[in-house]
Amino acid sequence: MSVLKAEHLKKTYWDSNLELKILQDINLEIAKGEFVCISGKSGCGKSTLLHLLGLLDTPDSGQIIINDSPVTTQSEDVHKLRNKYIGFVFQFHYLMEDLSALENIALPLMVNGNSRQSSLNQAMAMLEELDMVERARHYPHQLSGGEQQRVALGRALINNPVLVLADEPTGNLDPEHSSEVLDLFFKFNRKLGCSLLLVTHDPAISDQAQTHYKLENGVLHKIK
Repeated sequence: MSVLKAEHLKKTYWDSNLELKILQDINLEIAKGEFVCISGKSGCGKSTLLHLLGLLDTPDSGQIIINDSPVTTQSEDVHKLRNKYIGFVFQFHYLMEDLSALENIALPLMVNGNSRQSSLNQAMAMLEELDMVERARHYPHQLSGGEQQRVALGRALINNPVLVLADEPTGNLDPEHSSEVLDLFFKFNRKLGCSLLLVTHDPAISDQAQTHYKLENGVLHKIK
């Protein structure tokens, strides 16, 4: 069973009078629990593709199907679909600076209408999984880069999404913290059964993926 399909996605930008064909006829299918990696040179369109798959942007043509249902970013309920089915982790953590680690993780639950106390209880359980309970009351500026990214991962997973999209999630980390964060990705991929799509230029990461694509000249090429 696939959790996400992309069919014939195209995306073009204009720079003055110059047409830039970023993505051309992209087709992709991600199975439940699958770990997929997309690699490619900087500027090749990896982040653009991730934004389309995550319903953060609209393709010029083609469609995206989540859990066998076609979706569109023009739908009034698209933000609900994102919050229910998709978790995001970016190169920068994008945590709310005025919220503690615990509150940052609980935020998606409260947005979904859960009570504050229930949300905080679930967020604390997630911090236990992340081995960060002692940092629950700390604010982002009080956390290391690796800890900030672990909180971002916890926030992405707190709604039990079917798919986690990660854009260079270790790009700002040193090798030690990169390894720790990646181990957590793999742990939750196995434990929760959520699918994982990681965009990276690091061959050490792509080598571990079940499925590896390379994006080149706007076209996806399957490596394995």
